[in-house]
Amino acid sequence: MNKCLLGTLLLVSLGMIQILAQGEATAQGEATAQEEAAAQEEEAAQEEATAQEEAIAQEEATALDEKTTVILASPHVLPGERAYLTLLLANSPDVAVSQLDHWIEFPKSKLAYVSSRLGIAADLAKAVLDVEVQDKPASEMAEEGTVLLHLSIKSKRPIPDGPLVEVSFNVANVQPQTIVFAHRLEALNSEGEAISAIVSSDGQLEVTHQLPDAPPGIFSCFFYMH
Repeated sequence: MNKCLLGTLLLVSLGMIQILAQGEATAQGEATAQEEAAAQEEEAAQEEATAQEEAIAQEEATALDEKTTVILASPHVLPGERAYLTLLLANSPDVAVSQLDHWIEFPKSKLAYVSSRLGIAADLAKAVLDVEVQDKPASEMAEEGTVLLHLSIKSKRPIPDGPLVEVSFNVANVQPQTIVFAHRLEALNSEGEAISAIVSSDGQLEVTHQLPDAPPGIFSCFFYMH
């Protein structure tokens, strides 16, 4: 009798252990499935966020491509040598620029203004260049004196893409450094209306002891002497 009771209890115990093990395995399987589902949802959300960021970046790039742009380009230069700053115009498809006013400010202890001349794009539009140079002494806002250069390019017809003007400077015998040209721009279309959707930025001149392979006169063929 006792043996039968013990056998029965043992069988019941084994059955309960098996049921508990199966329940634990089922719970673990459900937890793993939930974790995998959560991971898949997180991955899908990340992919969607990345796609949205890429779409926004593409829209911004497209909008930038459609805007009229002025770039200030300057090759590297040795200390004590002549430097050239080139203003390049890229028109948007639906805007016709006929007048540009540039204000370029630079430190007079490091650069000395020499001259300005029209580039081929402005020359093809029969543009006229007016130059005004103004000394600005040191102040509380500026530790060193600067020169404000005003370049006014006016034409009676639209100015095509390309070089607008080249400005030359004499560089002082300074240590290698980056000299910033603070740049402000206003532009009018052929109807005399202000162009608000125009992109530009400050220019930079790299003064260095080692020049790159490109020759410093890379834009020379795009300019006429006046």
